Amino acid sequence: MTELIFLIFALLTVHIIGDFWLQPNQWVECKNQHKHRSPALFFHALIQGSLAVLPILFITTDFRNLLSVFLIVAVSHWLIDLWKTHQNIRSRFFILDQLLHSLVLLLIAIHATGISAKELFALLTINNNSAQIITVLFAYLLITKPSSIAIGLVLSKYSKRLKQAENDANTDNGVKDLLEGGQLIGYLERLLILTFTLQGSFAAVGFVLASKSVFRFGELRNVNDRAATEYVLIGSMLSVTLTVLLGIIATSAIKLIG
Repeated sequence: MTELIFLIFALLTVHIIGDFWLQPNQWVECKNQHKHRSPALFFHALIQGSLAVLPILFITTDFRNLLSVFLIVAVSHWLIDLWKTHQNIRSRFFILDQLLHSLVLLLIAIHATGISAKELFALLTINNNSAQIITVLFAYLLITKPSSIAIGLVLSKYSKRLKQAENDANTDNGVKDLLEGGQLIGYLERLLILTFTLQGSFAAVGFVLASKSVFRFGELRNVNDRAATEYVLIGSMLSVTLTVLLGIIATSAIKLIG
């Protein structure tokens, strides 16, 4: 069980690194514009396939197995991303896209470890520091850029209205500062909240939220726009909710490992 948990989170971790940190925005634009003729789509699939091989090396060094993992991940990633480029409103398919990629990696982890269905659903407590470390690393990676993108998609309606207000030459309402500081504040907020949640310090989570409210909502005094208020409120609640839930899930996984 420990080997399976380690491999699942290791594969998901390298997936996040490849999908969000090693994929420039220019590649995303190139994929959406040129679709199956995009060289960025091809290179991105190769990177994902190569990264997926790294965790498998902890399980086996058999060349055929490693080649199979590389081909399955690379080809499936190419197909899933290609499918996404043909959707009219791609932002709506962000979560489904990630779920499909994760499902492929989950099946690979189950097959690579050779775990049976009975063993898969058994609740075993096995102490393994490596599995705990990769679980925490995965959680921290997920609450940075991936969470920021997901929250941004939910808030896209409000951010468009705020950008229109910012571009209004006759309006000087502090919207620019509100938008520019939001992403960085969100990163710091989620990092702190996840840390405190993993430690079981929920009182500290409340302190972080209260501190943000004092300083962040003070900016709204200079913003005469209802969209700005909704943007901050919804963004804050989404950020806190996602991070606390992820922290609870990660903590439960760590306890299951031992």
